Amino acid sequence: MLALCLTSLLFGCGAPNHGQVPIDTTYRWFLLSTYTPRDADVVSALKSIDDAGAAGYNGVVFQDLSLASRTTITPAHLANIQKLLAEAKKMNIEVIPMTAPLGQDLLDQDPSLAESMPCRNVRFTLTNGQFKPSDPVPPIINGGLETFAGTVPTGFKGGNHGPDVAVFQDTAVHHGGASCMRIEGQPTSKNGTAGVWMEQPLKVLPWHNYRASIWSKSTNASGSGVYLNVLTTSGLQIGFPNWHDSADWVRSDTVFNSEGNTDLTLVLGVQPVPTAKIWLDDVTFDNAGLLNITRRDDCPVNIRGDDGTIYNEGADIAPLLDGFHSKGMGPGHLEVEHDAPPPGGPL
Repeated sequence: MLALCLTSLLFGCGAPNHGQVPIDTTYRWFLLSTYTPRDADVVSALKSIDDAGAAGYNGVVFQDLSLASRTTITPAHLANIQKLLAEAKKMNIEVIPMTAPLGQDLLDQDPSLAESMPCRNVRFTLTNGQFKPSDPVPPIINGGLETFAGTVPTGFKGGNHGPDVAVFQDTAVHHGGASCMRIEGQPTSKNGTAGVWMEQPLKVLPWHNYRASIWSKSTNASGSGVYLNVLTTSGLQIGFPNWHDSADWVRSDTVFNSEGNTDLTLVLGVQPVPTAKIWLDDVTFDNAGLLNITRRDDCPVNIRGDDGTIYNEGADIAPLLDGFHSKGMGPGHLEVEHDAPPPGGPL
């Protein structure tokens, strides 16, 4: 019914109600998504073009999924594309190609095509041909979760937000130090209830890449969530957490760009399902360095010393690359959770 209504409006078959603004029907386009290496898909696409031309359409937004991947264009493949273009021309239909898809297909071509955030005035210390990030990072107060005031680790504000969870300082099980925080979902809790919310302010440098990390282990926690978020003073979330539900201790990271901010809030939220047990320990915060650095012409890297000396890649230091883009995950996969290689040395 919706398609019929839209068609009536596009072609002006239905008389407009009194007072309505007339619809501009100059552009009568439709979307055609196909996969041109397959002959059967091309036959179906040709019929769609013919049907659309007969119905009065004059433009096709053309999405060829093969052109957004690593598919090699063979002569037969190219011939199929040319068939579609010729048919559209015969039916007086303009072809509007859909380009630059944002997603894994694009990154399969080159990980450096990923959308990037600028980094400005990031300082490194050069030692023996290598340099590492040297900008100061704000310390996490009681990041080891060693001391508590009731059920809240000292240095954090917030705590238990309802009867759906129980929070403990656990000295028997911990990742580092002498204790950690254990959170248990209660049998009466409802999935998705905000069980624990703790936060701590951060002082950061603008336009720097940072990484917040937390270690955890869990049992019966499928469906639970641990959220190590980063918020601006206006409450905008700029860090996006990635938590692993694991029976063994595992590190989860939140990588983000500080953008123009100097004051941020690190937020630790936990949503346990009933009967879940989650142990949290060792919250850390550091510079992300060259983690997933993008290298393309419109993302230039300028390297200069404190005295203004300009340093060149390939001559003064090794190329600045992150060789872990696709480690174990196939081409184009951006792995957040790895340590970036130090620039200026073997990568």
